[in-house]
Amino acid sequence: MFGVEASAAASALVSRRAGRIVALESADTIADGIAVKRLGDLTFPLIERDVAVMVLSGGNIDVNLVSRITDRGLVADGRLARVAVTVPDRPGHLALLTQLVAEAGANVLEVAHRRAFADISVRDVEIVMRLETRGREHVAAIMALLAQRGVAVRQDIRDVE
Repeated sequence: MFGVEASAAASALVSRRAGRIVALESADTIADGIAVKRLGDLTFPLIERDVAVMVLSGGNIDVNLVSRITDRGLVADGRLARVAVTVPDRPGHLALLTQLVAEAGANVLEVAHRRAFADISVRDVEIVMRLETRGREHVAAIMALLAQRGVAVRQDIRDVE
């Protein structure tokens, strides 16, 4: 007989080893569906008698948490970047900016205009973009292209969500 569970929530394993139901102090795991501190009174005898294999699937994982973990990994790899640029607040500048990013081969995931909260001239606008890139070197190339075209740019903006 085999059973598999998250090591951070191994209530079945601890109970099997003790020969009785044992309650865990914590069950801190990303697999929320199996984060069980204590087996049920009916479950333990069934596991003892009938379990050959327990299947863990993605349905047991909180997809919002997985998304946050994935995003952090993409940021660490430079494949998800946030840059801020300052351009004149006049028609056509956003289109020019997105065209430059497209020419560089990046994908714009999100755009935010900051006028009131940015430390810039009242005639300018700060545009914060979240970009999907190929990695750190690609981000550096995008920033270099923007700077070469006269766009004031900075990366790794932490005060904008």
